[in-house]
Amino acid sequence: MHAIAEMVERIRADPDTRGIVVANGGYLSKHSVGIYSGHLQSPWRSMSSAAEQRRVKAEDSVQVVEEMAGRGRIESYAAIYRRGVPAFGFIVGRREDDAARFLALVKPGDAMALELLFRDEVIGTAVSVSNAEGLNYFELAQ
Repeated sequence: MHAIAEMVERIRADPDTRGIVVANGGYLSKHSVGIYSGHLQSPWRSMSSAAEQRRVKAEDSVQVVEEMAGRGRIESYAAIYRRGVPAFGFIVGRREDDAARFLALVKPGDAMALELLFRDEVIGTAVSVSNAEGLNYFELAQ
């Protein structure tokens, strides 16, 4: 919502500009795009997206697993600082055997995995993932 509000302010300040706001949610599995302009090219009208939704749902989609155990590769990650110090991190990964997507945290006390997220580009790095008490944790694959 902040990005949309900012875009509206900028377009109101200069109605001849255009803007785009892109967002995602879920396990990076839901995407939205808003295109904004200060001028209407035609009157607004309601349109059904039912046909488009059927087409999208008919295509293959990425499977997401909530509980993960096994090997995978890092697809994306976030390294979180707290007061200027690396605090924790998490990854979005793909399981090696079937490419299902998963989310995993740095194991508490795993300084090596935490350091990796803050030091190097890790996309594509092999990881080993385990599940404990409903949470997935990763460490560097051996």
